[in-house]
Amino acid sequence: MLHVEEAVYDTYMKNMEFIRTQDRELYKSLEVFDRALSNGDMQAQYELEYKDGYFDLIDSNHNHPLYGENSLNVSKRLVKGVTKSKDSYVFEAVPLTNYAKELIKNAGKLSAIAKMSDYCRDIGTAEGTLEEIEKFIVIGVGLGLHIPYIHNALFPRSYFIIEDNLEVFRLSLFTTKYYELAEAATIQFAIANDDESFAKKFWAYLDEDYFYNRFIKYYHFPFHSNNKIIQMKNTIVSQGFLVYTYQATLAKVLRPLEYLNNGYKSLKVYSEGLNNAYLSSKPLLVLAAGPSFAKNIEWIQNNQDRFVIIAVSAILPTLYEYGIRPDIVTHIDVSDLTLKFYDNIDEAFLSHTLFAFTSQVSKKLREKFPKERIFYLEDSYSYIQGIGVLTTPCVGTTSVALALALHSKDILLLGVDLAFDQETGGTHYKGHKYAKEVDIEKTKEENKYRLTLDDEILEVEGNFQEKVITNARLWYSGKVLNKIVPQLHYKGLEVINLSDGMKFEQCKPMKIDELALEKYPKLDKVSEFTHYKNALDENSVIELSKSDVEHIREQLLFAKNVQQLVENYSKKEAPQEYKKYLYELLGIMIEITPIKINKKSATLMSVYDDFSKFVLPLIFDTFNTIEIENKDNHIAFFDKIMKENLEDICGLYIEKIEQFLEKRTS
Repeated sequence: MLHVEEAVYDTYMKNMEFIRTQDRELYKSLEVFDRALSNGDMQAQYELEYKDGYFDLIDSNHNHPLYGENSLNVSKRLVKGVTKSKDSYVFEAVPLTNYAKELIKNAGKLSAIAKMSDYCRDIGTAEGTLEEIEKFIVIGVGLGLHIPYIHNALFPRSYFIIEDNLEVFRLSLFTTKYYELAEAATIQFAIANDDESFAKKFWAYLDEDYFYNRFIKYYHFPFHSNNKIIQMKNTIVSQGFLVYTYQATLAKVLRPLEYLNNGYKSLKVYSEGLNNAYLSSKPLLVLAAGPSFAKNIEWIQNNQDRFVIIAVSAILPTLYEYGIRPDIVTHIDVSDLTLKFYDNIDEAFLSHTLFAFTSQVSKKLREKFPKERIFYLEDSYSYIQGIGVLTTPCVGTTSVALALALHSKDILLLGVDLAFDQETGGTHYKGHKYAKEVDIEKTKEENKYRLTLDDEILEVEGNFQEKVITNARLWYSGKVLNKIVPQLHYKGLEVINLSDGMKFEQCKPMKIDELALEKYPKLDKVSEFTHYKNALDENSVIELSKSDVEHIREQLLFAKNVQQLVENYSKKEAPQEYKKYLYELLGIMIEITPIKINKKSATLMSVYDDFSKFVLPLIFDTFNTIEIENKDNHIAFFDKIMKENLEDICGLYIEKIEQFLEKRTS
């Protein structure tokens, strides 16, 4: 027994020394915990027990063993199902897109994601077996005894080790030789972190060697809660390149150049709100496309004259059907397909409507309405310095952010559910273009061991109900909204959430029949239109300053330097051996991406960043799939697509900026 005690103490000391050099914050936390135990300031909840040649973890309060039998045998048995298969215990952090073959065949420039996804699906990389495990996530350590079994089976090169209980992790330092594991792999710890700290660490883990993120294997220790699984799913769906593909990012960057020279107005959206007494005096009703919108359509119809209505464009057909005239219509979608929202609507119906567009909306939509009634919301990036930006993932959250920027004292939300219809599983109201019904129980079972972005089922706090069901994409929009509302909140503001969906920060839940309508007298909408438009005009910018233009010239110069690097790379023949090809591919991506992003490089680098984080994992995964034979034969396809897109991104960027600058001087 003395020998065992000496051995585990030696393991503990070596682990502590390793952690001291690896993670100073964790080391300090362990030191403080040790000191508290030694001083009697804290009572241990768990104890190590050694019997019959194995250790168990005993809950002192209940005298209950964690393993209950030989912990080594239990650990070995638990991880038996953890393999290199892509079908189980895996985060699909970079999913394949799914487009019709005909669309892909006729796709033009900047179609790398669609073409690569189609190619990968055809050759079979969506399934199969990973040749090497580059990244592995351990969710829950217990005594850590399962970790060596995982390593000896899979030999991961990088670990992200999670444990919510600092005391449990501390005891694992006596039984598991993390310092030895670190000789064969890198280790990042996430121990007893709050949500914010954990999110930062997981973001860092995703960013590190992101090209291995197509499939990330994991193991969930059954005695550990699944809350971190939910957080990681939520973080994955929050990845910017999934919310906006590189094509959309490039469109957001370049589309403003189409209207900044042509007399279109950009609305100031300072964090302190617009300084206008008229705007602040009018109650705003924000209407989005959640299930609550259609369920309350008659109430909206009967009370439309009591509010200034901000409506997302997707609900225009239903508003037209019920004779509900929106005062402001918001639209952020880049696709011309969304022009259908405006079909069969009489021009007179929208004659007293203003339009708030984000930068990426199409020229066809812009030209449907007089420019005098269009106000642009700069999102992600603005060429007009100091105007402010609204960066949101969906039109509903954009509409709420706009309402906050208008600085009204009373804002009401309806149809901003960001959750399913809890009875039918509907994602939006039935008239919405993208509405679908999700079989909640079936989807839960299908995603039990393979975590994907689409139809991922999450439980979140409800506005009226204790819990509501949503998916990862809707949840992400809610997460953004929970940041925007507190950030833009101001004195005297009351935000009332009438939607039967997700609960939002600093938004008062209220059922619609409880609303005191006498507080909102009817408005003369025709005269209100003129006053409202004038107020927005006063808070808009039309012309770029000399400083703004000079800044654009600096971006052009930077882009031409990048273009030269890309052209030099494209002229080289691709290596015929895939490992060398991957090495050179990483080399050019590192070369064209400056370590420190600045104002000159920010716009172009945001596009390349979104591009590389989507396509590189697809390429690396292809060459890391055991079932893919003759791997070198696939180099030519990927090389062609990569070179075309690297050139096209830069080429289009330079072309649009040069056209913009030429137009200003002609």
